[in-house]
Amino acid sequence: MINERVKNSVTGNTEGFLDSIKRRESDINQPCVCNACVTCTAAGPKCKPVHLEKNNRQVEICDLSELTRKDIKLAVPFEKCMKTADGKCDGTTTYIEGREWQMADESRSHGPGLEPLNHLTAYMVCMKGPGIIYFTSAGQGLKLFVNNYAFETGDMKLSENGKELVKGFELSIEIIEAWDLGEFDKNGNLIGIYPYYVFKKDSQGQYISDGGITIGYGHWISQSEYYMQLSEKNIIDQYAFGASFVPPYIPSDGRSYKVPNSKYIPLEEINKIFDDDISVAENAVNDFVSKISDNQVKLNQNQFDALVSFTHQYGVNWWTLTPEKVLPKFIREGKDFDNEVKVRSIFEMHDDKNRREIEAEIFLNGY
Repeated sequence: MINERVKNSVTGNTEGFLDSIKRRESDINQPCVCNACVTCTAAGPKCKPVHLEKNNRQVEICDLSELTRKDIKLAVPFEKCMKTADGKCDGTTTYIEGREWQMADESRSHGPGLEPLNHLTAYMVCMKGPGIIYFTSAGQGLKLFVNNYAFETGDMKLSENGKELVKGFELSIEIIEAWDLGEFDKNGNLIGIYPYYVFKKDSQGQYISDGGITIGYGHWISQSEYYMQLSEKNIIDQYAFGASFVPPYIPSDGRSYKVPNSKYIPLEEINKIFDDDISVAENAVNDFVSKISDNQVKLNQNQFDALVSFTHQYGVNWWTLTPEKVLPKFIREGKDFDNEVKVRSIFEMHDDKNRREIEAEIFLNGY
């Protein structure tokens, strides 16, 4: 029996699941894509597949015939999970539904739990994300699963207007042109964005580095993330190899500038990274709303868009960090969503006044 939450997450986002599978099938840059590796629909697009582990050793291709329904342990966690608020994969067997693979070969069973696997059709369900874990060679089989179990879900997604709104907040085309952060073709079309430094004001009103390198529309990578997350390291090494996380100088006007000797990141790659970041923000807002008592709070698309924009900048779990927790209390109560004075005052309690004013307007009146 497939977990209902997984079914719901597949449906309404069938295209996203299939695109996730397609990207993994066609990515020739993965360090290891042998048939003994597994991947997950909830893992980030740059996350490499991982091996299983059995009897305290890594499973290789020659061991596939020995795998059974109960052999579910990963050798290492996936580097990222796009479905959890903290972006981390647990990597344990705790969240695997039924603690077993689905679609084992019942006809060749050697006893309960000892049914051998067909790595072309077997999959297991992680209920934390949720996500579907499958062998890298089994993309076609998983596509069938996605299509078979697709049906309507209550999870909301950021609208196209919302995506353009957040992109404009993070890095408008005018800023890209004025600050020389982009690469343009001969017709003046943006084709890529360079990695760049961002600056903020300290308590004395002086500009300082924000401590990292920013990619595209607000994807921030710190030095610690560079060393701890392979997917982030790969981005920096590919487009700004050897770059310092300490800017060469601090501009007096706080104007961002591209990382010296960096290469522009193609717009297609920029948009994939942005979509992954937005997915994390969407999941965080959906998760927050779903946990409200009796789930009586229903957001409309404009309200959801405003909160996703807020989350993209302020960070997931903002309901535990915001001043005096006024905004989360307001959302939990589910009242006065049309009270202009109250909505505007609550949003404007937070940093970046101009952005908060626009988000409040979207929350109240839409685009």
